[in-house]
Amino acid sequence: MEVDTERELSSAEQVIYGISQMILEGKLKIGDKLPPERDMIDLFKVGRPAVREGLCALQIAGLIDAKHGSGNYITSNISSSILMPLTLGLTLEGVSNNELIQMRICLESFAIDRFYEKMTEEDICNLRGINEEMENAESVEEFSAKDVEFHEYFVKHTDNSLLIYIHKTINHLIRQLIGIAVATADDMNNEDSLENIVSEHQLIVDALAEGKPFLASNRVKSHLENIKL
Repeated sequence: MEVDTERELSSAEQVIYGISQMILEGKLKIGDKLPPERDMIDLFKVGRPAVREGLCALQIAGLIDAKHGSGNYITSNISSSILMPLTLGLTLEGVSNNELIQMRICLESFAIDRFYEKMTEEDICNLRGINEEMENAESVEEFSAKDVEFHEYFVKHTDNSLLIYIHKTINHLIRQLIGIAVATADDMNNEDSLENIVSEHQLIVDALAEGKPFLASNRVKSHLENIKL
């Protein structure tokens, strides 16, 4: 399969764009199983390492699910699939974890300022409620979900669709690359670490409630810089 582009693609990119083209042409649909690796080697005229690299990038992007012992399938998770274009681009460029965190800091520092401009007492109560639920979480998954909900709350309330999209993409890629369960597993057994995360959230909300958006922004920056990579 030849892929028509403006530049020469690497072998792994041939696999990525080839599979993407099959989706666009209706040859692959949600839930469909991808061809075996040996077939893709022949289909895309590349080696096995390129096939595996391409599949890995697609998995990180959320386009495919790899099921052990079964094969690779087009994901049924639409919310992940819509992130594919930007996520794939970042993956192919080899963006580092630190760069992703830096971008997230920029986005959330700006978002907290915009959020402050239109927030209500109800918003403050909602943020405190999310943080309380996070503090009482009984599992890694619940803790992580509430952490994501806390940060996405003030980003979504900026009503800036582009900001929301990019933030969701950055968060998705960070979670895929470092593995949110792995990243927080140690913290779930460390009460001090848990309390620090919850306390940092609380300090952000307190600054907002006290009418100090600049302080809230600085606290968001400090909080995100503590993410373990």
